[in-house]
Amino acid sequence: MNYTSCGNKGIVPERGKGPAPVPKITGKEDIVNKINNDKLDYKFDKLCNKIDYKFDLLNTKIDSITKLLWWVISLLITGIVLPPTTYVIKILFLK
Repeated sequence: MNYTSCGNKGIVPERGKGPAPVPKITGKEDIVNKINNDKLDYKFDKLCNKIDYKFDLLNTKIDSITKLLWWVISLLITGIVLPPTTYVIKILFLK
């Protein structure tokens, strides 16, 4: 930011006119800033809700995929482990 000799920030005086004028402060700036902040907060809340929804959706998809994967693994284990186990039991105990 530009600084003048009087310490006003951001206001550059015209060349040869002396220090920059001090802006008048009224209550309108506060009202406008509050309205703008409220609009910005609403937009951020809306964006955060969208992001949260996406993460929730992703979590539910991951949960369903892991459940499906566990089912597939258990079926494979049952198909691979169960027949040899029954064969060994049949050979050892049912002669």
